[in-house]
Amino acid sequence: MSNVLVGCVNNVSQHIDKIKVWAKSFGEVCGDDIVLIVINPTDSEIAYLKELNVSVAPYRLQHNETVNNVRLQLEWETIQGFNADYVLVTDVFDVMFQDNPFTKIIGKDIVVGWEGVKHSEEPWNMDVLQKSYPHKTNDLRDLFISCSGVIGGKKDKIVELLKMMDKMTMGKGGHDIRDQAALNIIIQEQHFNITTLNPSDGWVLHCAVGGPTQFYKDWGFQQHMKQRFGEAKMLDGVVTTEDFKIYDIVHQFNRIEQWNKDLTTRYLA
Repeated sequence: MSNVLVGCVNNVSQHIDKIKVWAKSFGEVCGDDIVLIVINPTDSEIAYLKELNVSVAPYRLQHNETVNNVRLQLEWETIQGFNADYVLVTDVFDVMFQDNPFTKIIGKDIVVGWEGVKHSEEPWNMDVLQKSYPHKTNDLRDLFISCSGVIGGKKDKIVELLKMMDKMTMGKGGHDIRDQAALNIIIQEQHFNITTLNPSDGWVLHCAVGGPTQFYKDWGFQQHMKQRFGEAKMLDGVVTTEDFKIYDIVHQFNRIEQWNKDLTTRYLA
């Protein structure tokens, strides 16, 4: 069985330490392939990424095009050419791995992770819906937010999902980041067989909501997490669920200064 980790970035040289954490942490827990879609890479950047055991899929784009606006298309176009069974598509600059992330994906069409709160409980997600998809705002109010920063599953199903997200976000106005709203609308409308894992399952922790960020108490996230899924813990440099299951993936850890230091230092030595 063949699995592939996929990410998409630009400005490699400016973010090389973040890429190191992503690639090296994955390499420690999983022997599968890593493919990084890189916008406008230099020869030296490609050479350095190869030293990290990262295969590069280079794309040349105009300077006025941003990663956020084009990455969905670049991802599905790249992935559909893979000879792979399963793929995991993640953000790069704020994702690291503590255990093999594919173990909870195998056998499932598509897997995503809940952030831990409903749309009506998180102002940013509601703002995107209201600005870009106002007709869906009421439908999603009581839906738990699934984060688009980490998506895994069967290769062909992931390509179909990314294509649909790409089509839904293309040409839309209102808000400049729309991929997560599109994902949650797709889940609500049941277009695919999508497995949603919650924070207590130990697959992924999205720290913007589930970790002690500056908004954790002020925006009420702590109360919701404690009541529903328990609080994540940092123990000896490892992030776990409340009942000490190690998270396979930690996302948005860099929003918590101490966690960022504890999780990344050994990869940057």
